[in-house]
Amino acid sequence: MTEKKPGLGVINVVEKYSSETLVKQGILTNVEDKEVPVKKIDTLNENEAVSLDQVIKKGAAKRSASSHTGKENFVEKTTSAQEVEKHSKLVYRRNIEEYITLNETSNQSAFFSDAESTRTSPLFARQVFSSSVSPLMEMEPVYLNISVPLCKLPYYHYRKYPEELAEKLTCKGDYLVFLNLNDHSEPTLCARDETNNIQMVPIENDSKGYFILHPEDSREKFTTIGKLIHFYAAENLGVQKSTDSPCYLRRPVFDPEYQAPLLLEKSSKMDTWAYFHPIGFPLKSIASALTRNGDYVLFGKEGNPNSHRFVVRWEEYLYILQFRPNKQGRWTLPRVEEDEPTEMVESLDQLIKSCARARAIVHGICFVKPIKIGQLAARKIIEVLPNEIKKEMGQLEREGVAQPRMAPRPLHALPTYFGRLSFAQAVLNLQRSGEYLLYTNVHTKKLTLAVCWITENETTVYSVHITKSQEGFFQVKHTDAAQKFGTVDELINYYEASHQPIQVLDGGENLRHEICLLKPVQRRSLCREYSLFEDDDKRFLWCHERIGKKKALELLKNSGDYLFRRSKDERLIVTVRWNDKCYDLKLKPVRRHKREEYELPKYDDAEPTEYATDIFDFVKSAVTSQMQLNGMVLKNCILPLQV
Repeated sequence: MTEKKPGLGVINVVEKYSSETLVKQGILTNVEDKEVPVKKIDTLNENEAVSLDQVIKKGAAKRSASSHTGKENFVEKTTSAQEVEKHSKLVYRRNIEEYITLNETSNQSAFFSDAESTRTSPLFARQVFSSSVSPLMEMEPVYLNISVPLCKLPYYHYRKYPEELAEKLTCKGDYLVFLNLNDHSEPTLCARDETNNIQMVPIENDSKGYFILHPEDSREKFTTIGKLIHFYAAENLGVQKSTDSPCYLRRPVFDPEYQAPLLLEKSSKMDTWAYFHPIGFPLKSIASALTRNGDYVLFGKEGNPNSHRFVVRWEEYLYILQFRPNKQGRWTLPRVEEDEPTEMVESLDQLIKSCARARAIVHGICFVKPIKIGQLAARKIIEVLPNEIKKEMGQLEREGVAQPRMAPRPLHALPTYFGRLSFAQAVLNLQRSGEYLLYTNVHTKKLTLAVCWITENETTVYSVHITKSQEGFFQVKHTDAAQKFGTVDELINYYEASHQPIQVLDGGENLRHEICLLKPVQRRSLCREYSLFEDDDKRFLWCHERIGKKKALELLKNSGDYLFRRSKDERLIVTVRWNDKCYDLKLKPVRRHKREEYELPKYDDAEPTEYATDIFDFVKSAVTSQMQLNGMVLKNCILPLQV
């Protein structure tokens, strides 16, 4: 069985390179911050300044020379136990434009790979982590009580001096967590108390390794800082013992850099984008700057959109991909069901960052973080920028053309989209005035907005059809077409943020009423997709009892789908589908303080080591934190109830 591919228009997989071929002999390159010795090969001489356009031409020539063999290179997924030499050659794929549509499937049949399982040793931080924005930004606080590592908490501000943070806390109850440079980078809670003073509370470990603010916290057995902070915030407990200056945790203050990878560029000109690099850049310099899975840059020639290509790092490889717009010069967002409407964006920047926000998997990789010009400037690459481009970029930064905004999400990634429902089912999810949700009517197949509105006399749920203008823009009323909303997300955000009223017709009295979108209602299934159910793991509800590999293949339909199953010898196995293959993840716990736990990732060596209490807790964290387990990302848990 093959999986559905996202509808992203035309994608040209230009090349795929082993990053180990792009550095000189004796130099160490970072693979998820893990140092791996590399060997020099003949394809890139250490005295040559090889540029991206030269590499592409060389790759095209090699493909042309080998095209008569009738063979195509399929790259095996290797584990840490396999030799590094497997990645020491340039690996080329045929230069075939793949017209990716919803109904298209790949030619390769899905199969189960037993030998290609993940490493069986404990998964350490920099082997499995990327810098992606986690789904915590999309979730309500009630769902945040899972074992999320410190480095993925939105209110974690990394290494800072206390005086740098005071101005960030503007109200009583504001709080954040950071590594205190005045205290040997120890984790510290910073909060503004009820007397409007800043309090610094050290976060410590007790004798058994649990995180505490005060000795009595030991009985709660917090294995992560996030759970400790959530406990104090949810229970409205004071973090200070002093009654003269009580301090409560009411509002987390997010790190400004947390959302940065998803913020859109201010200018529509590609050549001024912060992560755009001229095509003459040495490929080795770009390779050394792409240090984590999902890091990417855009390169090309000024004024020639056909030359624009992305370089993306994934595992030990660099992928070069080209996206092409449709006939209207717009880009199509991914969708997962046939009855979802086609959504389009106006720029490549919107396309890629929408995919990143939706955690879309594109040819077995994910776009995570753009590497900006400033991050390459240390290698003096910025010197090759034309003066006029540097001047325009500086002007944009000084003027602040527009406030940065988040990339829109595809419909299926919206927390308010419930999929196929009847109107009666939609009504059951709405209770308060102004609550709303989106769904596809199971009978009419139309995209519908359901809104609850309460007046003095009665409670009514209205259904409003979302349609498209002749130009393909979404609208609730005809005047919306002028706003040119290419996505449902943009349309709904406009009505919610502006409190723009929607006129609806009361069928019974034939009267017109005005309603507003006040409170989005999140679908319950979103918790399953982000693995945030707190009551499933203890009852082993996710376990498919003793199903075999063949049955697992039938249940896992798309990349990122996973399930828990038991083998014949009662071992608990996590089975994942990725790129038309299925893999068994054999996760091995570490033993500490007479208990078995799973170590969570971290960015900084100064960060404390945190743990998941069991395999279910670890997988929840992996899904929410976007861990990459041998290049695979877990997205959607297939439950027994879905079978």
